[in-house]
Amino acid sequence: MIFLALAVAVSPSSLLQKEKVSGIVAVVDVRNGELVASAGNIDGERLLPLSLMKVVLAASALEHGVDGGAQEMLVASSDDAARAVAVQVRKVASSQAVLTDVRRYGFRISLPEEASDAEWAETFSLGEKNVMVTALEVAKFFRLVGSDTARVLNDSTKLRLRQALLEVVQRGTAKEIRGRVVNGKIGGKTGTGPGPGTDGWFAGLIFGADGQPRFAFATYVRKGGPGGGTAARISADLANSLLSR
Repeated sequence: MIFLALAVAVSPSSLLQKEKVSGIVAVVDVRNGELVASAGNIDGERLLPLSLMKVVLAASALEHGVDGGAQEMLVASSDDAARAVAVQVRKVASSQAVLTDVRRYGFRISLPEEASDAEWAETFSLGEKNVMVTALEVAKFFRLVGSDTARVLNDSTKLRLRQALLEVVQRGTAKEIRGRVVNGKIGGKTGTGPGPGTDGWFAGLIFGADGQPRFAFATYVRKGGPGGGTAARISADLANSLLSR
């Protein structure tokens, strides 16, 4: 399925074909939440979020006043740091509060409140159990981060998450695409599955030349390697197309 609400010079499907991979892409307008471009089954195929869960964790942690290096955790995609933050925010805010946050952000989660610290930490750091997401759900979550009018997150949380996403590209796990976007910027979080021939995510925000978030996106590539590689390149090239309209 390919949906183009507005004309996009380079479609997501053509970028997937160019990289010789299959995948799913969803892009929404930050201002109104409307779907701008897509490829694949964006709202029906449920996928492991992998390290995208670290952004969900960071959002909840910052909302409850828990820093603990949450921003740097995203830039380096540190599993150990995420485990520590997950356990810390649970102790400060309660399991119920964190799970409520996850659902407010638009995701389904089956992690029980009474889960052990180990299972809790693994769920929020690796994103390989207890949560399945669609690409559209992911894009809509990042729209909450990018929108100045959405009230699900505090303004301070949004600003800190936006900066962390930009730093992922500048010096973190997606630095391969640093400088690839012109007339704007791209920031996002990588997600990489275990084992050889892994699946990869890159999801986040596309910023205009004025520095304001314009689009929220989610790119999932099957067996295309780490999220900072093929998925990030496709996202950057799509950003260039969108920003050139």
